[in-house]
Amino acid sequence: MGCSRTLAIVFCSLACITQAGIEVLSSTGIMADPGIMTAEGLPTIERYTGQILVQSFIVAAYIVGRLARRATVDAVDKMQEALREVARREVLAREARDKIRRALNIGGAGRYSSATFGKYKLVEVIGHGGMGEVYRATHDETSAPVAVKVIHNHLLQDGELLGRFLREAKLSSTANSPHIVNVLETGQG
Repeated sequence: MGCSRTLAIVFCSLACITQAGIEVLSSTGIMADPGIMTAEGLPTIERYTGQILVQSFIVAAYIVGRLARRATVDAVDKMQEALREVARREVLAREARDKIRRALNIGGAGRYSSATFGKYKLVEVIGHGGMGEVYRATHDETSAPVAVKVIHNHLLQDGELLGRFLREAKLSSTANSPHIVNVLETGQG
């Protein structure tokens, strides 16, 4: 009977009509009473009272069944939503674990270790940040040690963010302080 309320009502009605029909046939003597306990010899009012009780039980069973179905469907919906939330949190936890692993990999090889960006040969990761990774590198011509910041690929698509980063790098290159990193150049490798 699943999700069709109309079908459930039809089956409940059929059960009531069938039971009432059997009672009418047996009370008029057309058919022998097929029940475990027969109503033979009972006054008519008691037979009809019994009939009303039986019909009430059939309708009550229908109502309880529909309420149970609704509660079950609601519970399944909530469980599915909870499973989606668990899956979402598992993805977030996996991402967090990956970030922790990358952070713990400072001093180790990164995605761009051994790559050359412009005049700089990247060696190993020395830091991670929200915008990218910082590599220990060497200048190709002078072998001078430098640090190269490589921005995450997905951030390169954000023109506003990239523009802000390049403006900050340009501003930092004009500062002359032992507390600010000297910016030698900016560009895309």
